[in-house]
Amino acid sequence: MPTAPFIGRAAQLAEIEAAWAGRRPGVVLITGEGGGGKSRLVAEVFRRLDLAHTPVLRGSSRAQGAAPYDWLASVLNGRAAASLPVEESLLNRLGQRSSDAGEPRLAPATTLRAAVDVVRALLHVNQPDELGIILVEDLHDLDPASLALVAELAAAAESLPALLIVTSRPPQEAAFAPAAARTLRRLGGSPSVLRVHVAPFNARETAELIEATYGSAPAPEAVRGALRRTGGNPFWLAELLAAYDTADALPAAPLPAHVVGLLVEPLSSEPELVGRVARAAALLGDPVESDLLFHVCGGDVEPALRRLLDLGLLLLAPDRAPTGTLRFRHPLLREALAAGVMPRERKRVHTMARRLAVELGDDAALARHAAALGATAEARAAAARGAVASLATGLPDAAVELVALGLSLREPASDAGPDEERVTLAAVGAAAAFVSARFEVAAEHAADWLHAVQDTDDRDGIADAHRQLAAVRWCLGDPVGQRRSLDRAAAVGGSPASLARQRAAEAESALRTEDAATALSLAEAALTAAERAGTGIASASVTLGTALALTGDHERGVALLRAARQLAAREHDPVTIGRAVHNLVAVSLPRLGEVMGWRLFDEAMATIDRYGLEFCAGRTTTLGVAHAVRTGDLARAEALVWSRLPIEGDPTERLRFTARAGLLALERGDDPLAVRMLARADAEGRDSGLVRVLRVAVAARGVHPVDPAEALRDCVGRCGPARLAEAARWALHGGVPASVVEEQVPDPPVLLQLLLAVAAGRDADAVALLPAALMDGARDRADGAAEAEGAAPDARAEAGGRPEDAAAHTAVAHALIRLGRAAEARRHAERAVALLAHWPGWRLTEAETLLHSLRAGGDLTVREIEVLGCLAAGMTNQQVAKSLGISIRTVTVHVSNLLRKTGAASRTEAALWAVRHRLAPER
Repeated sequence: MPTAPFIGRAAQLAEIEAAWAGRRPGVVLITGEGGGGKSRLVAEVFRRLDLAHTPVLRGSSRAQGAAPYDWLASVLNGRAAASLPVEESLLNRLGQRSSDAGEPRLAPATTLRAAVDVVRALLHVNQPDELGIILVEDLHDLDPASLALVAELAAAAESLPALLIVTSRPPQEAAFAPAAARTLRRLGGSPSVLRVHVAPFNARETAELIEATYGSAPAPEAVRGALRRTGGNPFWLAELLAAYDTADALPAAPLPAHVVGLLVEPLSSEPELVGRVARAAALLGDPVESDLLFHVCGGDVEPALRRLLDLGLLLLAPDRAPTGTLRFRHPLLREALAAGVMPRERKRVHTMARRLAVELGDDAALARHAAALGATAEARAAAARGAVASLATGLPDAAVELVALGLSLREPASDAGPDEERVTLAAVGAAAAFVSARFEVAAEHAADWLHAVQDTDDRDGIADAHRQLAAVRWCLGDPVGQRRSLDRAAAVGGSPASLARQRAAEAESALRTEDAATALSLAEAALTAAERAGTGIASASVTLGTALALTGDHERGVALLRAARQLAAREHDPVTIGRAVHNLVAVSLPRLGEVMGWRLFDEAMATIDRYGLEFCAGRTTTLGVAHAVRTGDLARAEALVWSRLPIEGDPTERLRFTARAGLLALERGDDPLAVRMLARADAEGRDSGLVRVLRVAVAARGVHPVDPAEALRDCVGRCGPARLAEAARWALHGGVPASVVEEQVPDPPVLLQLLLAVAAGRDADAVALLPAALMDGARDRADGAAEAEGAAPDARAEAGGRPEDAAAHTAVAHALIRLGRAAEARRHAERAVALLAHWPGWRLTEAETLLHSLRAGGDLTVREIEVLGCLAAGMTNQQVAKSLGISIRTVTVHVSNLLRKTGAASRTEAALWAVRHRLAPER
């Protein structure tokens, strides 16, 4: 297995490097959970810093049995006593206490001062501005004397010629918890402290580590499974990667024995009750219910739970506060503990838990415990009931697990005839897997459901199964299969309620594939049919509200969407809740300002997370990306893209995220990442207008062998008008002549017309187009609905906003310079820079360079610009005079003024300045 790369800690590394570059003593406190990567971060710091002539005191506690001043003893290890600036007897006392009862002992304060003096002497810096490094690794494992020494060093940090770097876990996990907590407070209270927290890996970082290990981008389910099991802990993730041959094993493969041993090792020296409670909790499930543990374990389990909290094995679930529910720190830990339970203890726990589950009516728990005890029929029936309840209460992942459990218990004889439990399990499994964005699993369950009811007289069930397959096939990027399944559902017919559901599905499909007006009429018919049949109307209401908002009746549409969401919540319909939440954002977000827009988006994502609505999380995130682009926030746009790309189950959405990640990387100037994203998008084997735009953009940046003009021609006829215009803008950026672009884009939007006019030298036309270009962009952002119901996003709303407005201002500034209106050009350049304040990259660099040159060059007159163009053409003064019909003396005066205004030292530099600022063509 290749060496794991350094991933995900760039910001923390930069902070520590900056602290060292400041050449001022201080404290760097690095905190995080065990296995979080603190030591790896320190190793990278030492690798990156030039420490060839820097005194470094590096120490930690011993692995077994820390002794007094153990940290200092580890620093002194290997150093000759004769070379140290203190007496050897004192050093011995610092390392361990004397065993001779008659030997006098130094007072603790005296010993502590001596230890500090030893550290000062060991630093032995030679220059006043020199610094050393004192590294204290794993402060949580230190003895009290060492902790006191570290606290004293921190108190003297500003006078100590060193940067004190300390790594630690939370204090409750320390060997001497009260002393460690006091020391951490002293460190954190230092006036020159830099706090660095090492958080668990997110989806992007997890995917990067998996890809580095196996050499290819992992499937979304592999990333989600690895995150789910390890909680993003880098150490445990690395252990799994070392144990498994493929990424497909990450979600559920059994734990290797050595990993089990590492996980349960903290319990080896604990009282039997602590271990018994931990094992029982692992068998009972996550979250940990203390009342249930009381019944199963007997007696007071609170002290044992408190100890498990102190050990870091359990933690208070932040999403369930203030109820105080406990969870295992990582699902891996629960797996390891459950794997080590002896058969007799296992049977006892499951028997008592089953009995309590029956009393409480907890079908999910009953299914698990009955299955463990071999009560197949009871477990299967409970799994079916529990799956239905879990899906209705917003726990689709739990429902999928119960369905898998129930189906695994199916007896062969059940295939001989109708099996109501099988039908229920398959139907709920299809719905739950769809909601949680496991679309392949949903397709399997939907096919199983259809097979189970195909030979019955349940026409409603057959039609519902076909409609579920239609929804899944749409998300799998199979519109033909989706249409076929819908047609089959229509052919089956069924009760009035089923026909109403069919009309609602047809209206929903029209909203995706046709125009909003068609969807509007179909939704009204579906709503009427649902009301007559006395069935749920929420789904049809979502479609109707969305269509109303898209056809001009925005307020009524939004009101209907909000009402439909509330109705769907009462009907326990998670799919319709997701549709309502997503479509409400889709029709409203482009109309809102920055702050209100983010409020709406964050509320929507919170709802999606609360109900586990993964099936629409990607599409809604796309809307957030569009809002970030409109508001000119490149960092947030990239963060949103990468929060979904590694775990996105919808292949169409995943392709869009891949292309958008590449385009945003180009904006920032990370061309290698954009090339990798283009290769990944091409490997998907799906055609997409956004991918074609990315290909043009990469070619325009000169990091792709394809000519940008050729890439643009490949977009014609294969991209919609908005995507084609976006590709054309990138082509112009890559130097494609305006005439070539105009041939490919017959009806360009106003912004592209402006850019084409500047590129073609039609400067007055470009200046005249600016108000219309800015107004057109604002209108697109107000009227455009960026992706409702999975239809192709409106590229105008997705790509518009401050970056495009800045591009217009920058282009017009160039045109104004050529028109001799430098003062106006400067105002537009300043506006472009302001719009790009949070959009670092080549656009901002271009605008800032232009603004700097305008400030340095002053106002150029029309005649000076003409003379500058002649200089750029390589003309002599005599040739310039003849070309412009002026005297040689006048040319000399103009050249002198040009050198002064542009800051150039020669005619050649002035010519280069003219080319750089588009006042003359490149030769």
